[in-house]
Amino acid sequence: MSHRRRAVIGSLGPLSHFGYLGTAVGGPTNDNSMPGVGANTVAPLAPAGRFLAAFPQIGPKETHAQVVAQSGRSNYYHLTQPWTYTTNADVDVICFDNAGAVTPHRFLATFTSRL
Repeated sequence: MSHRRRAVIGSLGPLSHFGYLGTAVGGPTNDNSMPGVGANTVAPLAPAGRFLAAFPQIGPKETHAQVVAQSGRSNYYHLTQPWTYTTNADVDVICFDNAGAVTPHRFLATFTSRL
């Protein structure tokens, strides 16, 4: 099933403001419906294993964010708090290993807005 250039909730109709950002290498996993490919960013935060994913210019209305693993390991991910929106939608992500320790791993974060 393809996710490319689609809103994370799968709507074909009214939702057209979305972005996704994968931290694994190997393909076009950084796309934003407004400014285009490569516009989304990820920055490490403290502690190691916490990241801030930024989705510029997507929109502040009826938003939705998700984060999932990008590996074959038993890692899991969490949004640390509700996302914020100014010019960018900032999504705070934290990664854990299967023992519950905060540790850096690869992930895919997505954001959708019904602008």
